Amino acid sequence: MGNWLHTYGSSIYNTKGGYIKPQSWGCITQKNDTMFVHVLDKNAGTITLENFPYKKIGKAYLLKDNSIIKAQLQKIHFLFSQYE
Repeated sequence: MGNWLHTYGSSIYNTKGGYIKPQSWGCITQKNDTMFVHVLDKNAGTITLENFPYKKIGKAYLLKDNSIIKAQLQKIHFLFSQYE
């Protein structure tokens, strides 16, 4: 548990619930202008965040190893995949 918290604790502690309620694939937490997407269903495929509240994305990456994930902002939708 300690190793997990060392890696993912920043996405849990001092955050608030995301702008959408939990989904079948997982949930979102937020801290200031940072959004954490928790994908709990490894078979979820591409995830689309409807009515995405930001107009720009600085970066999208995995907390476990900082590897960049494929992400795309389209109008009010944010799509991403390759998050395993």
